[in-house]
Amino acid sequence: MKDIFSMEGPLISFLNKATDLVVLNFIYIICSIPLITIGASTTALYYVTLRMAKNEEGYIIKDFFRSFKENFRQATIIWFILLCIGGIIGVEFFVINNMEGTLAFVAECIVFLGILLFAFEMLYVFPVLARFENTVKSTMKNALFISILQIPKTLIMLVFSCIPIVLVLTSLRWLPLFAAFGFSVASYTNACWMDKIFKRFEPEESEEETAY
Repeated sequence: MKDIFSMEGPLISFLNKATDLVVLNFIYIICSIPLITIGASTTALYYVTLRMAKNEEGYIIKDFFRSFKENFRQATIIWFILLCIGGIIGVEFFVINNMEGTLAFVAECIVFLGILLFAFEMLYVFPVLARFENTVKSTMKNALFISILQIPKTLIMLVFSCIPIVLVLTSLRWLPLFAAFGFSVASYTNACWMDKIFKRFEPEESEEETAY
């Protein structure tokens, strides 16, 4: 019983991690308010949670803002590209709703596939940017490649990532919990999976460039 309450015991370790996740969630929300910074904020969020998944977390706030600053340019470009793609998909979806017949069904299938691939890209691109150093084009290409290669895990992570948002939309009583843990817990859970996935693509001698 003593070990449980010791400074290095499981209870204290759990409380420390929970506190870090609350702080991380708060910082992420604040830094995402301008909207234009969501890409950089998400990259920084995954930079920290990927380190937590490897038990290498240091100073949460310091690590977050270091990644935010270092990846701001690329993350913001990627974020704008994704917004444009999402806008195009949205317009196509609106147009298809006014179509009928076989052509409409085919178009719906194509748009659904586009939405799915877009969701895959959104899930992976910022973690890939946080983990690997690469160009914007290669980062986006590699993120989509990895997501498709890991489809079963990708679908599970996608569903888990949507749960907090669905809960809040269902009932506002979940809002306080979402404000405390919503983004950081989803990110940390995904990071635990992604850490193992990314190891397959890390070069043996260099930790800063992707292997493909």
